[in-house]
Amino acid sequence: MKQGFIVIALLGMLLQGCYYGHRESNTQQPNECYIMFVGNLNDVSVSVDEQEFVPITGKTDDPRAAHFKYRVKPGNHMVSAVRDGDLILQKKIFIGQGETREVRIP
Repeated sequence: MKQGFIVIALLGMLLQGCYYGHRESNTQQPNECYIMFVGNLNDVSVSVDEQEFVPITGKTDDPRAAHFKYRVKPGNHMVSAVRDGDLILQKKIFIGQGETREVRIP
C-alpha cells in the first residue's frame, strides 16, 4: 500500500514536470501602432484618415479573416466604415505609441 502511494506520487511529479503550458509572445515593436478592425467585415470598406481600403475576409482558418490590422502613426485618427453605400461607423480615436486599438464594425 505504501509503495503504491509512493509510485503514484512520483508518477504525478514526473507528469507535472513534463507540462510545458501555454506560451504567448508579442512581436510588436514598441513604436508601432495599429488599428485592428473586428466584427462583421463582409462588404465593408474602411477608411483611416481618408485613405480607403477593403478588409480581407476569407476562410475561417485564415488568420486574416477575422480581423484586419492597419499600421498607423501614434496620435488621433478618423475612422469610418461604409457598407452598401451607407455610413455605418465614424469615430475619432487616439492611439498611443506601441498600442493596438480595436475598432468593432457592426
